[in-house]
Amino acid sequence: MLVFAYGSLLWHPGFQPKESIPATAVDRRRSWCVQSTVYRGTAQTPGAVLGLIEGGRCSGLLYSVESCDCGRVAEYLHSREMAETGYRPEIIDVETSSGVASALTYVSDPSQRLDTPPERILGIIMRARGISGSNAEYAGRTLETIQELGMSLDEDEVGFPSEIVMTIMKARAITQMIDNHCVNRLPEAELA
Repeated sequence: MLVFAYGSLLWHPGFQPKESIPATAVDRRRSWCVQSTVYRGTAQTPGAVLGLIEGGRCSGLLYSVESCDCGRVAEYLHSREMAETGYRPEIIDVETSSGVASALTYVSDPSQRLDTPPERILGIIMRARGISGSNAEYAGRTLETIQELGMSLDEDEVGFPSEIVMTIMKARAITQMIDNHCVNRLPEAELA
C-alpha cells in the first residue's frame, strides 16, 4: 500500500512507513479549503486545514506500508481523516524518481469546501484551536516541514502568498512560546 502525504501526514503520519520518498501529485494542488471542527477548530470556531483540489501540482511524500500493516494503517487513516467532514479517500497518481505510482490520499470533498480568500483564511487560522492544538501550529508546522523537505513555499505550492506564509510561521513561534510558558507555569499536579 502507498500513501501520499501533503499536509500534517508529512510531519505526523501516525504510523511507521516502510519507506518514504519525495513524490508529486499529478493535476492536484494544496488548498486551505477543509473546515476543521475537530482537530484544529471547533463547531463554534472552525479552523482551516489543507485539502487537495484539482489542477496544478503538489509536492509531498510517498509512504510505503508493509503488507502486514496495510489493514491497520488504512483503518487508522480513515478514522483520522474522516473525523473532519471535508475529506474523501481517493487513489491518485503521483510521480516519483522511479515513475508514476498510484497512492491513497484524502482529497477535499467538493461539496464541503471552504470558498474563502487567503486573507480571511489567515484570520481563521489565527483564532482556531481544536483537540490537537492551535490552527496556527498546524499551519506553521506544515509550512516548516515543506520547507525542510526542500519543497517550494511559493503560492502555487502552499496556497498562500509569501506574506501570509511568513505571518503564519511567526504566529506558530508565538503560539509555541505562549503554550510552553503556560505549561511551565502549571502546578505539577496539573501536568500529569
